Amino acid sequence: MRMTLGSTAVGAAIVVFSVIFVVVAMPALVFHPKPSDIAEPYTPQQLHGREVYMANGCFYCHSQFIRPQDWNQPGVTDSNGRVAQAGDYAYQQTALLGQHRNGPDLSEEGGVHPDDWHYAHFFNPRFVNPKSIMPQFSYLWNTNSDGTVTPTPDLVDLVAYVQNLGGKLADERYAEQLSQKKLFADAIIAPSNPQIEQIYGVKDPGQQFGDTNQKALLSVVPQKFWDLLDPVPADDRSLIDGKTVYVTNCIGCHGVLGNANGPADQFLNPYAYNFTNADNMAHGLSTSPGSLYEHILYGIKGTAMQPFGQDLTVQNIWDVVNFLYTIPNGGLTAPGGPTMSMYIQWSPSRELEDLLKAPQATPSGGSTTAVTPSPAAFREQGPPVVVRG
Repeated sequence: MRMTLGSTAVGAAIVVFSVIFVVVAMPALVFHPKPSDIAEPYTPQQLHGREVYMANGCFYCHSQFIRPQDWNQPGVTDSNGRVAQAGDYAYQQTALLGQHRNGPDLSEEGGVHPDDWHYAHFFNPRFVNPKSIMPQFSYLWNTNSDGTVTPTPDLVDLVAYVQNLGGKLADERYAEQLSQKKLFADAIIAPSNPQIEQIYGVKDPGQQFGDTNQKALLSVVPQKFWDLLDPVPADDRSLIDGKTVYVTNCIGCHGVLGNANGPADQFLNPYAYNFTNADNMAHGLSTSPGSLYEHILYGIKGTAMQPFGQDLTVQNIWDVVNFLYTIPNGGLTAPGGPTMSMYIQWSPSRELEDLLKAPQATPSGGSTTAVTPSPAAFREQGPPVVVRG
């Protein structure tokens, strides 16, 4: 065939349309897998949230499939990282697989975090992850005349979609988040001590975290951690490295002063923990090195405290635990950095010692009973409480 401008144009067009057909049309024609054991149809709200996800280009940075070599790697949000199966996408007209992985894989994101974490994250990702490179989506919020902000319907539906990623497994995780959130909500008691706010960082008048909340926190920690001491010596090296870990990971919620007044705080219920009370850090029911280590390693379901086990080394975690005991004495504000003179040595209270004497004890503030997963209909619907601006 003679090479002419016309034949070249026709050949190029055939190649282009062939690629489009193979990449776009053919999968829709031939990909009809049977639903996997976790696949489930979307609700209308989740379908609209999926459209918002696409419209904002979330798939440019986030993948939605875990390969065998990915399941235990950083960036896979769920520590059990289930390898993706074709049937997981049976109810999707167009699978939003994504390729670039500039951000974490989201195929198992549903239920890994509670709703309030997502609202803070979409407003400004640095609020919950100071190292994040994700752009903020504050334009998905409405600013009210009184200065407060509330999420748009698009954002509410987007969060509902993200909380569905993982199908039936996401439903189970989400139900556990709701159940444990209720555990902490039930631990809120009326104010009885003017110093309570200093300990727990409470902001709302009439709602205070008291001793019951300490028991609720302890009840979600395996007993073997309750009086576990730090195997990493508290020395100047550990304290300085621990401060670095804190500043690069924790200030969004716990604040630059450690007083639970970080920028994410306005979105969170329950609030982040306040580390500034010396007596509580020295003898608190849930402030032992082991309890703090467990909280950082695995997170606290029902709260915005996320697991850092995939992001930090064991030594990183123990270093930041050591550092937390310097915060009441200025470990975050001292010009020269934290020193051993600021370090508080934790020792168990009499109440904790009594609990430890009772095998498999469970503090009265909560229950360690396994949560029975509820169906997808158990999901929270509607926007969160108005956020303070």
